[in-house]
Amino acid sequence: MNHSLASTLFVSDLDGTLLRKDATLSEHTIQTLHQLIDEGMAFTYATARSIQSAKRVTAGLRLNLPVITRNGSVFADQETEAILEKAIFSKEDVSLLKSLLPELPHCGFVSSYIGDEMIKTYCDGDQSLGLQEYVADHADDHRMQVTADSNALFGEQSGYVTMINDYEKLAPTYERVRSYPNWECVFQKDTYGEAYWLEICPRTAQKPRRS
Repeated sequence: MNHSLASTLFVSDLDGTLLRKDATLSEHTIQTLHQLIDEGMAFTYATARSIQSAKRVTAGLRLNLPVITRNGSVFADQETEAILEKAIFSKEDVSLLKSLLPELPHCGFVSSYIGDEMIKTYCDGDQSLGLQEYVADHADDHRMQVTADSNALFGEQSGYVTMINDYEKLAPTYERVRSYPNWECVFQKDTYGEAYWLEICPRTAQKPRRS
């Protein structure tokens, strides 16, 4: 065993880092990582993706450590997709988020948990182009749940808010919510498209802290 590899934990982001421009892993990357892991390297990844999405784009990658998903709000098993640990918003946080995000039904969805199963709830009706494209891309995903009631976006155990829209439409929202101490906000352009994403998760769920 290579002692220097075994004594250090290596953590990589996925999109824009480990993945190629088409959101796939090269065979060379997979083979190299497998060789290093077999030699004793402690390796995992941290991503804003859900475990299901991450597993799909890392198909063929064999890991022996839990992975960090949803910007650190979920520890999961790469092979079984089992949730090992998750962070959720408090009832007070949910109430505040509802009041601060009147545009959420138009351009976003909320990831909540029923037991260890994650569902993603969005509103039908008037939707931003970014949300429309996301919903269409996940048409076969049983975790996507549509509602006509904006009050039903948040569940009993909500742990993640995702909003997808143009920069100029989401920037004011980001400025409105970024300074609150109970959650973390990530606002950035989609790695593979033109839309901007605003993601909000409990403050204890930051990728750097988790890793």
